[in-house]
Parts: sequence; structure tokens; C-alpha cells
Amino acid sequence: MWLTTLDGMYSIVDKAVERPDHLLVRARDEVSLINMRNRVVDFAKGARESVYVKTGPTDGVMCRGHFWTGKRLHGAGTDYEWRMEIPIDLFINWFTLVSADLRYDNFKSECEHQWSQEFRHCNPSVVEERLHTLHRMWHIWNELWPKEYVFERPALRMVEGGVSNEPYTNRV
Repeated sequence: MWLTTLDGMYSIVDKAVERPDHLLVRARDEVSLINMRNRVVDFAKGARESVYVKTGPTDGVMCRGHFWTGKRLHGAGTDYEWRMEIPIDLFINWFTLVSADLRYDNFKSECEHQWSQEFRHCNPSVVEERLHTLHRMWHIWNELWPKEYVFERPALRMVEGGVSNEPYTNRV
């Protein structure tokens, strides 16, 4: 699944190696994965249902008896330079948090606002390139995504009280 949020752009697949109850999240930049990880861990710090753990400089979340830190891998030899495995439960939590924060009426405008703040100390081209990519993707989807579908609909048969009621089906 491709997913673009204010946190970043992701490709999420069921190719995790670490554990069968994990998903593999791939990204073209490390910041996207850091944002996902931080949102999950920050939520765990204040949630009664989650177990936040800090051991020395490392912090993370206990999930199904395993300590998850959001370890990122770089350079896996594919078109996605960055990878991170995440327990499915934590991914669902992250997606719920991202959805609950949805308070805007225009995604591209909100991205410009948020990213301008997040990357204010970086090269300004980072925000410009991200926004350019969003606009190009929107135009490509708008231009190429099929807008009309032709479905063959099965004949409907009205049943009332377990008995076919033929006069009603003639008008459907």
C-alpha cells in the first residue's frame, strides 16, 4: 500500500523478516520513518494501554512481549533506501493517530504548512521538492485514474418471508 501523510511517504508491505506479525514499511527518506516511529513512541508515553520503555539512550514500546524501537535499515539495494519493520498492532495505532489528527480541508496546503515548519532549518528545496511531487502525483492520478466503471449487475430477486415475490422483481 502506498500512503502519504503529513508524517511522510510510505510503501507498506507484508515482507517483514523479523517476525510474522510485523509489516515492512519502506520509505525514500529516513525522516518519514523517524516521524512514524516517534508518533508511536510518543503516544505510548502517555497511554495506559501501551508500555513505554526507556533503557539508557534507547526508548521504545513493548508489543506482544517484544521490545520495538523502530530500528531503521538503510541501503537494502532497492528503490526504497530506508526500511523499518513494525508490529501490525503498532502500525494500526499509528494509522489511527494519523487519522485522528486529520483536521484540514486541503491536504497539499496542510503539507506545505507542516513541512515548512518541520524543515525550516533544512535546505528550502526539501519542502519545494516534496510539494512538487505531491502536485505531480495529484495531476497524474487525476489524468490517468479511470473514472467510469462498467459493472455487470446480477439480476435481483426479492424474497419476502423466505418466498420469492416475483411482482417486485419485475420493477427492479
